[in-house]
Amino acid sequence: MKRISILIMVFFTISTAFSNIYDGYLLIKAPVFSKIFIGGLYKGTVPESSEIAFALSPGTYELTLKLEGYLDASKKAVVEPVKSTVVSFFPQKINEFKSTSETKEASGMSYGTVDIISVPYKNLRIDINGYEIGSSDFYSLALVKGSYEIKISMGEQYLKTSINIEKDKHTVLQADFFKKQIFNLYKIDFELPQGSKLFIDDKELSDTEKSVMILDSRHKLKVENELYEPFEQEVVFDGSGVYKPALIPKASYVAVNCNFNDAQVFIDGNFIGNAPVIFKSPISLENSTVMVVKKGYSEYQKTGIKLGDRDIAYIQAQLVPQGLTDVAGGAFRMGDMDYPDIRPVLEVFLGYDFYINPYETTFQEYDEFCNQTSRVRPSDNGWGRDKRPVINVSWWDAVAYCNWLSEKEGLPKAYDLWGNLLDEKGKITSDIKKVFGYRLPTQAEWEYAAKGGQMSMAFIYSGSDNPENCSWFRKNSLGMTHETGKKSPNELGLYDMSGNVREWCTDRYNSYSLLEKDDPYENEGLGRVVKGGSFEMNELFLRISNRWLKDQEYKDFSTGFRVVKTIQ
Repeated sequence: MKRISILIMVFFTISTAFSNIYDGYLLIKAPVFSKIFIGGLYKGTVPESSEIAFALSPGTYELTLKLEGYLDASKKAVVEPVKSTVVSFFPQKINEFKSTSETKEASGMSYGTVDIISVPYKNLRIDINGYEIGSSDFYSLALVKGSYEIKISMGEQYLKTSINIEKDKHTVLQADFFKKQIFNLYKIDFELPQGSKLFIDDKELSDTEKSVMILDSRHKLKVENELYEPFEQEVVFDGSGVYKPALIPKASYVAVNCNFNDAQVFIDGNFIGNAPVIFKSPISLENSTVMVVKKGYSEYQKTGIKLGDRDIAYIQAQLVPQGLTDVAGGAFRMGDMDYPDIRPVLEVFLGYDFYINPYETTFQEYDEFCNQTSRVRPSDNGWGRDKRPVINVSWWDAVAYCNWLSEKEGLPKAYDLWGNLLDEKGKITSDIKKVFGYRLPTQAEWEYAAKGGQMSMAFIYSGSDNPENCSWFRKNSLGMTHETGKKSPNELGLYDMSGNVREWCTDRYNSYSLLEKDDPYENEGLGRVVKGGSFEMNELFLRISNRWLKDQEYKDFSTGFRVVKTIQ
């Protein structure tokens, strides 16, 4: 028996050694035959063991359980690298709880959810309408729309309250045994001008950009900002959401920020100072233009600015190096019905513009990054460095370069440590339009740009129907990469989109049938998408619609990348 145990332990150690070191694990405990959905996608059915496990990239996931005869149950789970997260589901039978108002509409399928937490004590008994349903803390309990009596007990002590459950509304209750009261807890996002200080009950919030949990009682709110009159008011919050205090400007201002502090700012051709700058306007503005310039960078312009009496216009200018190509958004057909991994063909719409580097990232550019960050420089396979596309880089290497470039240019980083996209404030987002930093293109952006965007002439390859004109591939490459920009560009002036090296995209690899058609970005699925074909492939694999699945750790001598940036 001892020998068997050792063998099992050795096998387990070897097995886990092959797992992606960035993955975490999610163990779900639920009734047998429950169907588990993660991010809206079906992932499996709970077996007789009443447990089912998944390996997932770090992040926050929406979990949904479906079981015949029971209400759907939903929870959020946070998966951390290497660690296991355990989530238990206790689904509620349809009509098991009858509301005191006798609401029974839609056969019990019109429901909301409630979290019940207790302080300072945990594991306290929870009763709903006289039924014991579990112990605190209890998350995402699904209840049919209606009124309920909630009781939380600690031995002989208990607290009671009544709540109304509304369709699709989430309620959070906090049972406070020190204050001997059950409170509603609301999640409030404050919408405040730049440079504001926020005080709640005379306590200053250190980060006004983060959500704040507020009890359902009266609070004193104070906002300080040098451009606005003092604001102080008593507020009663009656629900989660966004709160925007009614601030009154002291005068009329144009406030201009930029990713470079030495950029020059002009209003209607008149120099007003270097960014960041606050310009107090003596007159109202009608259809004015703000221009921000810096040598070596593309000019920023904001037109149509209107400024009334005691009004403020905020301008956030982002300058990018000259030489990036501006790609105007638009509609295109993505995919190819002849190949199973790129169908169905989608009618995709990109409702925003973006910059893209006309060239693949070169060794010269990547080596600078390595030198400044003390990273080991990747091998060039003996073919030469300089203006050849960088190779032997993983997806993680590529996003690290993007983040470094963002910081170098004074922009917010586009990725967190786990590869999630970040918005301007550093919060995880799936909205590509909110990402300010340099990043890898989505597979939709890549394909749209490779086809020539709004100027597309529907070539088979990027820029031509003849791969000899626009591509380095098996027939002409001599089995190696070549300097970027030596073949003909496509309609947008982009080089090597077909051939030379394949290119990492920011998306995970998943079925096109699950992809959004407007501004698509896929963060569910396997590995990452690679597009473009390479010098070692024949012309069949150079087609613009082709794509490949590669693990994020993968690197080889035929895969590189290029950078893009959303135009805000």
